[in-house]
Amino acid sequence: MIDILFFTDFEEGHFLPTLKTAQNLEAAGYKIAFVGITDVMTKVSSYGFDTYPIFADLYPQGFVKQVKQKRAQQVVVKEQHYERLLQGELDPLIDRLQPKLLVVSFFIPIDNLILHYRYGIPQVVFQTYLPGPHELPDLSGSQLANFAAQFCLRQIMRLTGIFPNTMLSFLLKKGIQITQLDDVVAPIRAMPQLMPCPQAFDFNMNDQDERSIYLGPCIRKRDGVHQDISIFLPDDPSKKIIYMAMGSQISAYPVKAQRVFQQAINAMHDPRLSDYHMIIAGGSFREEQFQNIPNNVGIFSWVPQIEILQRAEVAIIHGGLGSVKECIFQAVPMIVIPMGRDQFSNAERVVLHQLGKQCKLETISAIGLVDAVIELQNNTELQQCVDGMKSVFHNLDDQELDLQFFRQYLMKVQQLIH
Repeated sequence: MIDILFFTDFEEGHFLPTLKTAQNLEAAGYKIAFVGITDVMTKVSSYGFDTYPIFADLYPQGFVKQVKQKRAQQVVVKEQHYERLLQGELDPLIDRLQPKLLVVSFFIPIDNLILHYRYGIPQVVFQTYLPGPHELPDLSGSQLANFAAQFCLRQIMRLTGIFPNTMLSFLLKKGIQITQLDDVVAPIRAMPQLMPCPQAFDFNMNDQDERSIYLGPCIRKRDGVHQDISIFLPDDPSKKIIYMAMGSQISAYPVKAQRVFQQAINAMHDPRLSDYHMIIAGGSFREEQFQNIPNNVGIFSWVPQIEILQRAEVAIIHGGLGSVKECIFQAVPMIVIPMGRDQFSNAERVVLHQLGKQCKLETISAIGLVDAVIELQNNTELQQCVDGMKSVFHNLDDQELDLQFFRQYLMKVQQLIH
């Protein structure tokens, strides 16, 4: 038997925040395990957790890399696994583990619904997407829960083939009363929604519903092996570091990303940045794809981001929530160049809380980036705001709000059972 079973989706920015919460729970004595596709379970197991790969024939080793190489814009949906989940393919695993609680990624809401209707195990949703004001439905109650239910509805509306009828038949056989589509997603609206981010960073400070659970920053602890970062750093230790990364989904917008990287490289020729060295996490991009690279620029496929941010003066990022939180945690001012998804609203939050600047992709230029770096370095008021938000993040991190929530919720669940 285990206490908590995490169901992940396959994007790094979505499952990495769960690792910090899982680490806190395991340290407190809870039995933890993870379920997901093989690629993700391989990464999660490196943190020492028990993992259970599922649907290996549909999502074999290397699936995530294949998706990125195809430059997929959307989460890949294979309705075969919905059918198999509904038919009970995970029954032996659930019977073996007998979890007291399921924690399911916000980004696999149909899986979440099937798990709820088939097993009836208490569930919570782990969100990693801070919705913008225009994305929130005009409904009372928990805005995070309403947003999750709305997202699930959109996913259901995209379903094709025979699965919708199969799911409807399954629900009717279980005696579920359905008069409208919203009835199907009602369980998700009732579930606690865990947001791995302090509410102080959000636009919305008024959502006090008990289903909206804003946790601390949930930045995972470092891997056990010490990371030598010397190969990433300049030979001259007096150089100030500018860190640049465009996220783990860079292949979804390759033309945009390449243009931004090139403008940043061009910026490093400016004499005003002669005291700086830029470290670029380029993902699939290689040096030969860029022109006129100066000596004060290092391009790598992968960079230990948390460790490099500890040395950085400025970060140029796309605005993914994970990167934004890590910059705040290390008190690094940001230049945010959003390219899609929630990056635009996250950039607006950065500007609102005076944690950095937003630059529009359409007007990005080398001179503009240089001006932005110099402005951030000379803005003492902004640095005070960055330091203040860092203090909020660290204080909440020390409180282990995720552990507090799970301890109370598991007690509540056990009381209801008994």
